[in-house]
Amino acid sequence: MSFRFAVGGISHETNTYCKEPTPITDFKILRGDQILDTFKGVRFYIGGMIDAARDLGATLVPVYFAQATPSGTIALEAYNAMVNELLAGIKAVLPLDGVALALHGAGVVESIPDLEGHLCKAVRELVGPKAKIVVTLDLHGNITQAMADQIDMCLGVHYYPHTDGYERGVEAVNVLAQLLAGKLHPVIHVERIPAILTAATTNLYPANAVNELCWEVEKRPGVLDCTFFHGFARSDIPNTGAQIIAHSARRP
Repeated sequence: MSFRFAVGGISHETNTYCKEPTPITDFKILRGDQILDTFKGVRFYIGGMIDAARDLGATLVPVYFAQATPSGTIALEAYNAMVNELLAGIKAVLPLDGVALALHGAGVVESIPDLEGHLCKAVRELVGPKAKIVVTLDLHGNITQAMADQIDMCLGVHYYPHTDGYERGVEAVNVLAQLLAGKLHPVIHVERIPAILTAATTNLYPANAVNELCWEVEKRPGVLDCTFFHGFARSDIPNTGAQIIAHSARRP
């Protein structure tokens, strides 16, 4: 199936307990073909997206990607500059069949406690209701229903240490193809768990047991995906904590 989609994102794991805000100079910013040059052949979310697009014969349009190491709350001026450039990049290559965003899930901006929700809403308003939006996420995310309501599917890594980002990138593009072909019609639900995890490796209890339970749930009729997000405890915001994100099939 031939389709055309943009790739980009803003990725940051925000520790709101740090005193100093994170400026734009702390972000590594890639534009256009710099994204392909950096991630082609790399076991990272975008590396997986690149390979999956090649295998499917889809046209991947690299736009804008910004990433910084974990640090304090993102300065509002920095975020505005980044999101405006990302949106301008997407707008410049419209029309698109879809957008694939490599995000984190624990982004916090001055006066914006849910970076991912804010960003996905802005992208949705730009591309319209018919374009498909898929998102990859770190399992250390404080994911909101507000974000989920703006997109068609989100795919989080299952393991910590993170060894499956590449696979989630591949899956994101394959899902995008299925969405565009009308084979998938997901409904996303974010279920908050009254718990905060710090550094729970997924080869040990309790994280491994929850993963196993999620994979059992995925075997049920109508369940497309079920992923355990540990949350990010170092973000002091209302939605901090663990979540289960479930995708179920609805009738087209």
